Amino acid sequence: MDFVFIGALAVFFVLCWGFAAGCDKLGGKQ
Repeated sequence: MDFVFIGALAVFFVLCWGFAAGCDKLGGKQ
């Protein structure tokens, strides 16, 4: 398995989720 590719997807997913959660907590300006 390509762990680098899997790791990249995992990081991307976490960043997207964290960004969405952060924006929601801030009031959803963007």
